[in-house]
Amino acid sequence: MEQLTGNGVGTPQRMTRKEIADNLKKHGHVGSTAGVTINIAPKKVNNKQTTDNSLTQSYEEELWMKDIPPNLNRINDDVTHARGVDEAINLLKQVNYDQKGNSVDRNPEKRQRASYNAYVEREMERLQTKQPTLSYSQKQQIISKSWQRAPENPVYRKCVERGDLEKFL
Repeated sequence: MEQLTGNGVGTPQRMTRKEIADNLKKHGHVGSTAGVTINIAPKKVNNKQTTDNSLTQSYEEELWMKDIPPNLNRINDDVTHARGVDEAINLLKQVNYDQKGNSVDRNPEKRQRASYNAYVEREMERLQTKQPTLSYSQKQQIISKSWQRAPENPVYRKCVERGDLEKFL
């Protein structure tokens, strides 16, 4: 690319505004496509090619869909629907009972903290009268160990019902 110089001399010099405008008219902006038109003719496609392309696309989509495993998060085998308020209430009543008709305690762990605090208060009074020389932290350790097998502990109670006492032995 030729270098733009003032007065036509090979060494770069200051250019006047008129010379800059003349050079812009002559060469255009650097990197611009002003004055250049590009015509790209579209490919002609006959009717047979369009049907062949649509068949191959549908076949490729079919193959692609076969490779995708079903989304297990979207499979709703046990979904029940209710159309009114009465049906919804009846369904909610059924959800809270197991197949035998017994009430199901869904989250016993939520009530575990409250039952543990009540157990600690009761046992702390008993230990203070029985062993007054122990420190508070020693009493807490004794209480937490006895809590693991206390009948008030909902986790222990659930394991007793299932017959799974291996982790408490």
